Amino acid sequence: MRPSIEWRLIFLLLALALPGATQPCRAADLVAEAIAKIDPTPDLRPAQGLFLVARRGLPDPNFRRAVVFLLRHGDAGTLGLIVNRQSHVSLAEAIPQVAGVGGAAQRLALGGPVGGDRVLFVLRSRESVERGVHVIDDVYFSPDQDLLEELLQAGKGEAELKVFAGHSGWAASQLAAEIARGDWHLARIDTQNVFAIDGAQLWQRLIERFEPKGTLVFSSVEPIPLL
Repeated sequence: MRPSIEWRLIFLLLALALPGATQPCRAADLVAEAIAKIDPTPDLRPAQGLFLVARRGLPDPNFRRAVVFLLRHGDAGTLGLIVNRQSHVSLAEAIPQVAGVGGAAQRLALGGPVGGDRVLFVLRSRESVERGVHVIDDVYFSPDQDLLEELLQAGKGEAELKVFAGHSGWAASQLAAEIARGDWHLARIDTQNVFAIDGAQLWQRLIERFEPKGTLVFSSVEPIPLL
């Protein structure tokens, strides 16, 4: 569990009091910078439409440097998709049985370690999607192959449609325990990031918001060294 804002400021002020520390006239500036970098929404709880950002040094290779879009969260558990991992396999190679896939330029995304042989997709639509499940705003998800064929044949591009192999899942209370342990940060960011082509840089941009380099991050599992 991360320390409160008050404790982080105390640590910072103690550091300033050490011999050789920054001059006192800089203390106010450094405190202001520390506040600006702290997660502005510390009271977020897991919910569909939010994003999980893996902490620096997360040991689980399945989720190291991962950004997960939460599709569903409730008493039965949590369903999500890693949105910043792209395979080198084109949709035409991955799902040749789906009509209309031949004209799709996009590659298959890797949604997580569960059900890697199954395809799930997210899409944007201003109108209600009958064979899809609403997540947030104009974003839906679906496993329906017929719907995927229709979308591809209609020319839906990468900005509106993203196809994943596999997904991420947590049993009831499992995700809450991992967040309390310090494994994940919760973020509310623009859903355009789900469809971002440059998703490889997404984690780096987000982790700098939660764990700026040179700051100490607390975890009940293992200490994380200063970077």
